[in-house]
Amino acid sequence: AQAINIRMVAQYLVAVLAIASSCNGASIQKREAISGKLDRSLDLFGVHIGIKYKDPSDRTKGGEFNLKVDDMKRLFPRAHSKAIDVYAEFDGGDNNRDGLFDMKLTYKLTHADGDGDEQGNLMVSRKMEGGLWKTELKTSTFGKLKGPPIIPSAISNMDWKLESDRQTKLNFQYLNPSRSRNFKINVDRVPGKEAHVHIVNGDRKHDLTFKVKDFDLKNVDGNFEIQVEGTSLGESVDGSITGEANSKGNRIKVNFERGNKKVVQIDAKIKKNIPALYFETKTKYSLLGGALQGTFKLKFNKNQLQLENEMGGDKLEIRVMAIPGVTLELECKKNGEQMWFYKTNRTTVDTPEKFEMDVETDMKLSSNSMLWAFLDRAYPYGAFNVRRNTLHVFVDRQNYNKLLPKFFIDAKLYKEGEQVVTLEIDSRNTPYKFLFIAPNVFARWNIPHDKIEATLAHDIGKSIDFKTNVGGGIEIHGNRGPNDKGGRDINILTKKAGKQMMKIDISTEKQVDDDKILLRLHDSVEIDADSALFRRIVSNYKFLTPFNKRTGEYEIFVNKKDRNVIFSKFYVKGQVVKDGEKAMNLLITTAEKPYKVELYLPAILNKIYSDMNEYKMSIDHEPGTKLVVKTNGKKFTGFSIAKTGSGNEREIIINGKKLGSGDYTLTDTSFSTKITNSEGDWLQPKVTWEGALPKNSAEAQAFFLKNNVKVDATGSKRNFNMNLNWKMTKPDWDLNTPESAKLQFNWKGKGPRWGDYSIERTVSCDIANKVLEFNVDGESHMTMGRLATDTPIKTKIALKYFMDKRDLVGLLQKIVNGKEYSVNFPEGTGVMPSIKWGQ
Repeated sequence: AQAINIRMVAQYLVAVLAIASSCNGASIQKREAISGKLDRSLDLFGVHIGIKYKDPSDRTKGGEFNLKVDDMKRLFPRAHSKAIDVYAEFDGGDNNRDGLFDMKLTYKLTHADGDGDEQGNLMVSRKMEGGLWKTELKTSTFGKLKGPPIIPSAISNMDWKLESDRQTKLNFQYLNPSRSRNFKINVDRVPGKEAHVHIVNGDRKHDLTFKVKDFDLKNVDGNFEIQVEGTSLGESVDGSITGEANSKGNRIKVNFERGNKKVVQIDAKIKKNIPALYFETKTKYSLLGGALQGTFKLKFNKNQLQLENEMGGDKLEIRVMAIPGVTLELECKKNGEQMWFYKTNRTTVDTPEKFEMDVETDMKLSSNSMLWAFLDRAYPYGAFNVRRNTLHVFVDRQNYNKLLPKFFIDAKLYKEGEQVVTLEIDSRNTPYKFLFIAPNVFARWNIPHDKIEATLAHDIGKSIDFKTNVGGGIEIHGNRGPNDKGGRDINILTKKAGKQMMKIDISTEKQVDDDKILLRLHDSVEIDADSALFRRIVSNYKFLTPFNKRTGEYEIFVNKKDRNVIFSKFYVKGQVVKDGEKAMNLLITTAEKPYKVELYLPAILNKIYSDMNEYKMSIDHEPGTKLVVKTNGKKFTGFSIAKTGSGNEREIIINGKKLGSGDYTLTDTSFSTKITNSEGDWLQPKVTWEGALPKNSAEAQAFFLKNNVKVDATGSKRNFNMNLNWKMTKPDWDLNTPESAKLQFNWKGKGPRWGDYSIERTVSCDIANKVLEFNVDGESHMTMGRLATDTPIKTKIALKYFMDKRDLVGLLQKIVNGKEYSVNFPEGTGVMPSIKWGQ
């Protein structure tokens, strides 16, 4: 009973939500709200979902649910209404097995067409009062609505009550004024003896008394008698239902009279042998004073069911035979003539080595059958008298192609003895084959082919060749492999109706030795103007220029023996030619002085400045003396940092204007400087660290695995203190080796942009037993600017990634001005995360 009622409640709730969502209702005014912290929430794209359980460890005890959509028009432009607001509360009580509960649902839909607000309630309860189980479902509407409602009146204003002691009493009432419904059923019962049934449906009334003799459901022996008397629609009713058991089986008789006229006469004889799966009955019936009379036979013997009905000179027979997983056979006859016949046989081999299945289906239809007439009238491919289907499926579980096991599918359809559909898919051998023949289907859908076929030859890692007769004949050829220049060659060719549509050739070169690294790439692309790629994509380029033929040359060189200050000398070169004209030229080099960055790319640069085709930059660097950058840019023309001749002082010039100057002091454990701009504002930072600056790789390893860096800065407009310390194990990039790292960062200061500010973070990362753990905890607070808040912003990240399970578990969280923005990943692969956004 509990399951039935809870399912009924759930179905009604789903119906209300579905109607509201599909009709897209209602702007929201706050009426019901969930107080306290939510257990589940989602706030995304103006959709707000909140769930709070009474007891998260036992969700059957109930909770609260709230769904709000701010603007349905934004999500669904064709929506009839604007937004929805649904609040539901469910109380399952302390015992989840007694079937007692209370549920309340309130909804509000505001129609976007100006008809007003549509509001309503749903209340469902199941209680135990005065020895009776009472279930009530009540809906009501309120508010002022000018137009037609979204929720149908058939369910929006009704009162449904059911009460019973499950022994002697049952009362049911259904009221719905909007549909003029007032329906009542009252049943009073004396168990095993008598039942009185009173039914009122408006002006229609039925009053019946059932008197029982020898009828015990706990000990059914086939002998019983039920007498019926009373009135129906103002006329007297008298009748009986009797059962008799004998050595041959059972016999049941039904006789009813209404207004002294026989309305029901049934005489059924039953034979059965339950252990042998045998059951047979022969029933003679006469209804409505003989207007309908005949004989009905039913027989079930093991796997076959036979039904036979004779009435009005016609005889209808239906036969069903089924062996699960093997065969199914259906047959219908009328007056001895077969109307339709269906039979399917299946054989299956399912082993670790293979899966193989054969299915054969035969169907026959008489032109005199109702089913044939229906197909002839409504089925687009017409009716038939004889049809046969065959299906063969083979899967080789021991041999795979790239992703899937090798398989074969062969399906055929025969109509009136003629094969009308063929489908073959074969990946057992190369080339793979696809064949589809269906002339009637092709004609209906205006497909100008008598068949569709395709082949795919795939030499994994080397080549692929695809051919099909669709579209006048499409061919795709591709291959790749190593070349004699240390690189690889890739070639792709497509054709349509024998004409080349696209050709791509890519070749790479690689030379790596003790002196250098040299990488080259050559590419050539040809696209025919009739190709789909050109018509749909290339010809519609917005930033780049369309082309029919394009070539590219790219080169990267690294000099391993000759270095600049930090990095090895290198250059990057590139050139693109489209339809015989230069489209791009690139040079980035530190192998010559001054260093150069040059880019010729009119298609992009013209979008920035209409008269700029090429951008150039030169970098003149003399370590310890000067750094000069010059460009042909419009807004940024360059800058320079150069010694002034006064100690370590440097002068900074940007776009020809002096920005400021500064001096510095560097020791093994500290760095300090003072920077003054052209307006006289200054900043004087000092950076200290633990240990001397490293002079070799061993010292560098110790320096970077553990240290503590401090920055103290004072200035005319800003000052701050910063501390950064860390400790980590030396990584060996083996996921089976335990590793750990921890970093702490604190920054406090005062300045014109953020006011008084502070940022604190503690970050840790650990890996062990193929479990990666990452944690971040801290606060930040700014009193000015865009990031200013009333209270500190709290940040928390606590994540674990289980590599073997590919499962991410944990929390990403920000709390800003008391509102939570978070994503919680529960345990379990594929389980959806819960999201809170501004709650």
